[in-house]
Amino acid sequence: MAVVRALDRIGIDYALDYERKMGREPLDVSQKRNFVGFDIISVDRDKKDHRTIEVKSTTGVGIPDAFETEFTRGLRFVATHLCVVAFKKDEETVENLHIIPKEEIDKYSDSHKMVQHIKFASTLKTRLKNGEFKQPTN
Repeated sequence: MAVVRALDRIGIDYALDYERKMGREPLDVSQKRNFVGFDIISVDRDKKDHRTIEVKSTTGVGIPDAFETEFTRGLRFVATHLCVVAFKKDEETVENLHIIPKEEIDKYSDSHKMVQHIKFASTLKTRLKNGEFKQPTN
């Protein structure tokens, strides 16, 4: 089972709370082996809209690198949404929350870089930095 950093755990908990505030029913699957490529499964109250959410926590600007399990071989994102929780340097206070739909990530599948981990396309990082996917944090 994967080891979860403390900051990642706080980010997942924040994303779970955010989903609940949005009227959804989230389930933490981050430590379950049969759910590879995302951390949360979330459904709306009608059980019609299902989301799989990969959570990335950071104290910087941008998107932390991804693991190979979070992408298909064609560098398509596995989850339906990427949630980036940006903390202040204290690693406790959320500064920004960004939710990026899979379609926006997959637009840049030719630009993601496979090194040791997968580096998200710089264009996507710039759009995030410009606040395009920013959500209210209160």
